[in-house]
Amino acid sequence: MRVFVFLILVVGGLHAPASRPQLTTLPVRVQLLSASEGQAIATTYQERDVQQLIAVANEVWRQAEIQWRVESLKQTLAPRAAAFDSLVREQIPRDRELLETFFPNDSLLRNGWNVLLLRDFGQIAGGVFFATLGAVVLAERGFGYELPPEGRGGRTLAHELGHSLGLVHVPCDSTRNIMALGCWQPGTASSLTPEQIRRAREQASAGHPIRQWPP
Repeated sequence: MRVFVFLILVVGGLHAPASRPQLTTLPVRVQLLSASEGQAIATTYQERDVQQLIAVANEVWRQAEIQWRVESLKQTLAPRAAAFDSLVREQIPRDRELLETFFPNDSLLRNGWNVLLLRDFGQIAGGVFFATLGAVVLAERGFGYELPPEGRGGRTLAHELGHSLGLVHVPCDSTRNIMALGCWQPGTASSLTPEQIRRAREQASAGHPIRQWPP
């Protein structure tokens, strides 16, 4: 008995579904900033909080097939904690270049991403990305509100990581784009546009955050 094997070529209007891009995993060094008890820069976060923050960020960035992996977790002494307290109390100017000098840079991951965790950012922000450091600074508390890791804190991290991938702010609308300021809503997924995904994956493929801000 002969067995005939037929190869069927599908042409014309039938096409195989487009394949999803390959998952890109990016290393993140997380540092818990420490100082004297009660100082604004001294985080109270522990490893479990870090895991929750990263989990929420990964939930948002899964739609771009980008995943963040903790390369290491370190306790780092903040050298200018007292001066940072004055900054938070608005006793000294708060321009971006000055703000950057309050964060340690000698233990940063040079070929990857960095997240520096502090306790209270006062009225400055909930988080900020510094291109020259290649680091996101994320607070437990900002503008007088707690930013829980499983909620607004994790979404703020996802937002700032978006900046590290070259994305800029967009207006808040019903899509709840992750790059819109103050647009997160509990129980609602944060979106990314196809162009944002393309731009973010392009930067991710370089293996490091953007080097200059604004992009």
